[in-house]
Amino acid sequence: MLRALNKAAGEAGKVHHVIIMADLGDLREGFWDKDEMVDVCAEVEEHMDNLDLAGVGVNVGCYGSVVATPEKLQELVDVARRVEERIGRKLDIVSGGASSSYMRVLDGNIPEGITNLRIGEEILLPQDLLYLYG
Repeated sequence: MLRALNKAAGEAGKVHHVIIMADLGDLREGFWDKDEMVDVCAEVEEHMDNLDLAGVGVNVGCYGSVVATPEKLQELVDVARRVEERIGRKLDIVSGGASSSYMRVLDGNIPEGITNLRIGEEILLPQDLLYLYG
């Protein structure tokens, strides 16, 4: 998929920013094998001229009902640090999930290193937090 995206972006004369996803048990998307994920991030960084490795991300609290605990989100930060060490630079984005991760911000215990949350649903219809956070 990434090779096809790289090719299409090149044909269009564009650079496409990508976030590589980790699956931390939610069964929705991303890499289970974190060594493979680090290798893919390095491949994008080093060999795909039409893709910009913007960062890494995770989705929790969706399909598999994995709760966005500080420990679970720390797993993503740990993978991000491995990627950064491998590619020799800091990632722009470490996306710690979506609306279901926002409770970590409210509790003040989101792991240091999470730089982004995707909270569209929380803005429009905050049902997750009513259910998960009360």
